[in-house]
Amino acid sequence: MTNLTAQRSLGRRAAMSLAGMALASPATLRAQTPVSGPIRVVVPYSTGGTADLVTRSVGDRMSAALGVPVVPDYRPGANLMIGAQIAATAPPDGRTLFLGTGTSHSLNPLLRSNLPYRPEQLVPVIPLTENAYIIVVPPDSQARTLAEFVALARVQQGGMNFGTFGAGNINHLGMELLAQLSGITMNSVPYRIGVQSDVDLMAGRLDVLMTTLTILPHIRSGAVRALAVTTPQRYPLLPEVPTVAEQGYPGYDVRGWFSFFAPAGTSEQILARFNTEANAALRDPAVSAAFAPHGLTPLGGSAADLGAMIAAENARWGPIIQRLGLRDKV
Repeated sequence: MTNLTAQRSLGRRAAMSLAGMALASPATLRAQTPVSGPIRVVVPYSTGGTADLVTRSVGDRMSAALGVPVVPDYRPGANLMIGAQIAATAPPDGRTLFLGTGTSHSLNPLLRSNLPYRPEQLVPVIPLTENAYIIVVPPDSQARTLAEFVALARVQQGGMNFGTFGAGNINHLGMELLAQLSGITMNSVPYRIGVQSDVDLMAGRLDVLMTTLTILPHIRSGAVRALAVTTPQRYPLLPEVPTVAEQGYPGYDVRGWFSFFAPAGTSEQILARFNTEANAALRDPAVSAAFAPHGLTPLGGSAADLGAMIAAENARWGPIIQRLGLRDKV
């Protein structure tokens, strides 16, 4: 066989191999996947919100790549602790993921000495998204700026109510921090279903709410009024809304994130494969397009990147929680 013939033969074999990979059946994909059977993602929220969107957008693409179903398992309640405990005690067989946040892996451990799970029971897989929050008031509120809201709250010291996604959640801590910095006192009202807090704000049953960009259609329709963005930079979808920092509170920076975790003891091979496929999903332009209207920015990266994010959250919120005296108080 000549060199040219050999090269052509190798080229044909390579092409056939690539074609076979492209046309691989689900059974073939399962054989290449270190997990057999469906993979559940324990989601500590109800259906229909941003957590649902993130889980399905990434999970559906992972399912196609792995050849096995990736199915959300919604376990809301107790400030994410119900879902976290279920995932933390699941067998480390590669068939369970957990959609975690800064609340599940930083705030809950910092706030509570009697958690029903330990953060180290759930190991990092990949950071998925981050998002800003928006501080909004009812449309008939007298406050048109953050300064005006603070002035009203000082007059009604202790008389204003703000909604939260749960006691000790990120939007609870964010509002407590703002209250401390501005010298006001407010009452927190926890909600098990976040969208209900939006409804109550629009109806005037809440005075203020720190919420996600899912509120954007109501801002644009005039059903609520936006006062501030919680990140250091203005949000591209709301360029006219100033940040908290530029309204007199420099350094104020509150943001949320979603990430995948797995039960401790899950094999490195499985964790690496999950990371690879989730990263690929996050690079899909269709995923970015689905996230954008909800204020979600795709992240991606390594398990080590997620570990660093958690360490940064602990360093940020630990002193604040101690200063506010909130441990075992929420």
